[in-house]
Amino acid sequence: MKKISFSLMLMFLFCYNVYGNQDSYQSLGVALSSYSGSGLSYRYHFENRWALQLTGGAIVGDEEKYYATGLELQSDLTSIKDKRMYLILSFGWYGETEEVFTNGGGMYGREEVDINYYKVAIGFGGELAFGNSLVDNLSLGLAIFPIGLSVKEKHSYPEYDDTNSVSFGASLFTHFNF
Repeated sequence: MKKISFSLMLMFLFCYNVYGNQDSYQSLGVALSSYSGSGLSYRYHFENRWALQLTGGAIVGDEEKYYATGLELQSDLTSIKDKRMYLILSFGWYGETEEVFTNGGGMYGREEVDINYYKVAIGFGGELAFGNSLVDNLSLGLAIFPIGLSVKEKHSYPEYDDTNSVSFGASLFTHFNF
């Protein structure tokens, strides 16, 4: 345990020392995530080591709808020209139309119900720019959420699965940084 703690401390000290000074910048792109939203994505990176990212998208039809919105708070571990590593705290609000069974007078029927999922996760991510500078180029990134909690909205329909879950998650994104 002491070896692991010492190794983590050395990694954070190394990351702290290789952090480069940067001005604030913005990013616009798309993201696909199991915990922090999917769809169009906007990120504002402050002059310090913090960034805030909003992501969201929806597919709405006559009888079905799916949406995924999210917020990420990011804290840089490194930021070297065309590379960035960071820690993440993410929040998400996902929804879908689900078919459930209803019980009316001893008869079972079916009903379409809108279900919400509330998600929170912690993790780490990284991104690489396709050029000499992260701020001036297109970047591609990946985030890993080793632990995340998903709370499913509760309903009182017969045999409705209203379980919450703790699971692994990931995000894949591309941004144009300006």
